[in-house]
Amino acid sequence: MGFLNSWSTDLVRAGAAIGGGVPPRPGGVTADIIGMTLDRPVADDWWEQRAVKVEDIDVPVLNIAWWYSVGLHLRGQLDGHERLTRSDKRLLVLAGTDSQERYHRTEFLDAYVRPWYDHWLKGVDNGVMDQPPVRIQVANSGRGPREESEWPPRRAVPTKFYLHPEPARAVRSLNDGSLTTTPPLRPPGGP
Repeated sequence: MGFLNSWSTDLVRAGAAIGGGVPPRPGGVTADIIGMTLDRPVADDWWEQRAVKVEDIDVPVLNIAWWYSVGLHLRGQLDGHERLTRSDKRLLVLAGTDSQERYHRTEFLDAYVRPWYDHWLKGVDNGVMDQPPVRIQVANSGRGPREESEWPPRRAVPTKFYLHPEPARAVRSLNDGSLTTTPPLRPPGGP
């Protein structure tokens, strides 16, 4: 419950009660988000009523994702992009973390965000919709985003990876391990 507690207490409640950069809500947050979450099954009508119906979105969408937080934010953004039915959608996946400070940097805004809003809100003919619908920055490549015609890229090849006990040396941890494309020789837990 570490993530849920941190998210609920540190971000939602604190942001609503003390501001967090936005005007505080009158009365703060009164809903017990953790309790409501723990009292419900993982998926039921209650969750379904609160789920975003991506297919119903009827405005142009610029979806900016980061190769970070793979099982949560990135997964949701890529899934959402695939479910959008509009043709006036764009996907930008950048290397690094989804740090909030990046979103406020002038260079980032000028390169990716302002052209989108200038086109759709001000009617500026700046070619933003002439660009490929998908741009992907390969992590650790040292290069900017490459252009793709669709997501997922047609040339992508699904690859199975297996856990391997040899350290990857990416972190200092007793639990450091690596990935390999070679299947294990014997089943886990075997002799």
